[in-house]
Amino acid sequence: SSSRGGSSSVPNPSIEAGLIPRETIPNYLKSIMGPQPGSLFGMGVVDLGSGAYFAIEAGGAGNRYLINAINGNIIWRRSRFENSIINQEICDTNSASVVAKLGGTTDHRIPYTLAMSNPFWGTDYGPGIVILNPGHVCIINVTDGAFLGSLEGYFGGEKFGSSIISLQDKRDIHNPVSYVGIGSPDYIGGPGNIWYQGAFYIYKIDDIVSGQYGYYPPEADVHYGNDIPNLNPRHFGYSASNVGDINGDSIDDFVVGDP
Repeated sequence: SSSRGGSSSVPNPSIEAGLIPRETIPNYLKSIMGPQPGSLFGMGVVDLGSGAYFAIEAGGAGNRYLINAINGNIIWRRSRFENSIINQEICDTNSASVVAKLGGTTDHRIPYTLAMSNPFWGTDYGPGIVILNPGHVCIINVTDGAFLGSLEGYFGGEKFGSSIISLQDKRDIHNPVSYVGIGSPDYIGGPGNIWYQGAFYIYKIDDIVSGQYGYYPPEADVHYGNDIPNLNPRHFGYSASNVGDINGDSIDDFVVGDP
């Protein structure tokens, strides 16, 4: 089926049977591309539930692929050597610990997006200025693999991107608004100033794609572990799940774990 988000097509979402086992994808990629020094094929392989698999080469290669789950054909491949901006380079060179399929833009220009995170990502801002493990989440276009935007944790060690979920506001059934929820279980501070209480951020896909958030995520819509009475939070945001529309208001509800 054709898509309004780019030149390539994503396989028909109605296809559910006859899929190539995703565990065979790493060897399949290796047979096509050949061994590459420093790369580990198949890191981040995920079933998108639309007749396609997404796969990442980690450990130095930094390439990513969308693969037809029916015949194994590569729909698109993106190389880290195509980068022109630092945020995109970070997205392509880091491995992905968490990968999640998300909704697209409200205007349907981009039908689906994909989030991939590295909660243990850190950065070096110069001599003596190193931030360890703030975490980083990249958003790309499922249709063609193009880089759309990135989000980063505030503090060292907060592990931003440990959990990622897709959420939608479907009150306008023809133009649903898509969001991404991102867990940051070792977030420090917030209400009550409890160390390592954790946090869960929610961003609108339209705003990420438009570049409104820039390099650092704002605390525009964030839930802290200490917001919940008597929880005594320690790692709020470690896990999360979309549980559907429980209360019937046409907005997705979700649960957040605090182990």
